[in-house]
Amino acid sequence: MSNIQSVPAIPIRDDPLQNAQWKNWFLQLTRNVNGTWGVGNGGTGINTYTIGDILYASAATTLSKLADVATGNALISGGVGVAPSYGKITILHISPDILAFAAAYG
Repeated sequence: MSNIQSVPAIPIRDDPLQNAQWKNWFLQLTRNVNGTWGVGNGGTGINTYTIGDILYASAATTLSKLADVATGNALISGGVGVAPSYGKITILHISPDILAFAAAYG
């Protein structure tokens, strides 16, 4: 991508699709797009997906995917700095405040 020129300036009153310089830049960009773009270039770094996959940040500059699981599971936060996961919701996942509220207002 290093051979792609910077985006040309276009006066606000102009329609970018009618501006020849911008149109040429855009066509050049799309001709040079192939493969998988890394996170640093605005992509994900992942070239295949399955229906139900969820993307999450697994490091400061890395995206990972969490594969879908069987019906009846919930997405569970691992906490700050920990990857999410799927699992069954149990009493251990419920805040004591919610349990107290449910007991009081049943």
